[in-house]
Amino acid sequence: MKVFETLFKFLVPKFLLISGGCLLALMAFIEITENVLNNDVVALDQVTLRQIQAPLDGNGYLQSALITDFARDITALGSPGVLVIITVITCGFLLTVKQYRTALFIGASTLSGGLILGLLKFWFNRPRPAPIPQDLFVNSTSFPSGHAMGSTLVFLTIAVLLTRIITNRTSKIYVLIVAFILSGLIGLSRVYLGIHWPSDVAAGWAAGMFWALLWWGCADFMEIDKGKCL
Repeated sequence: MKVFETLFKFLVPKFLLISGGCLLALMAFIEITENVLNNDVVALDQVTLRQIQAPLDGNGYLQSALITDFARDITALGSPGVLVIITVITCGFLLTVKQYRTALFIGASTLSGGLILGLLKFWFNRPRPAPIPQDLFVNSTSFPSGHAMGSTLVFLTIAVLLTRIITNRTSKIYVLIVAFILSGLIGLSRVYLGIHWPSDVAAGWAAGMFWALLWWGCADFMEIDKGKCL
């Protein structure tokens, strides 16, 4: 096992993994965007959303009240306010343990990513699925999903930068898995609640992953807090 691990590290340096991941995420976002602009995914979006929101409960809304409540709880984790709080708490903790540059990178990634998200929404101005459930507050356009992109870039940026200062391998894997699970569930909840088209969420995931990996690559290149540990 150690032989394969050593060979893998030799053949696939970290910068290739990061640059390759960035390229794949960017290509995925561009491909989804082109399909959205050309209306090539409209039918697939509509069919998928219709299947998820089959009128099994008699009122044309979601199938399970229990799952709906869970989806609402999960989707709140990707709201701008919650993401800001999580970022501030994380940066505050890093400052207390003197990981100043990592805290700066996480804050800068989140702030710049939020600005880019706002520009993307303004530029594409895609309408949301209709009708929006009346008990859910929505005041922005649909593409890309802000919750999917925001949660991915925040959670994944925090995770990948923490892996640089955590020495325990199990802990590194854990924070990465948590980041992917949270951003995945948040994105799925947006589709389940009928607030976003599936392509909105897919684009948000791709854009958020690209941004997180880009900042990870910059931190790795600049050797931000390399070798320090929590």
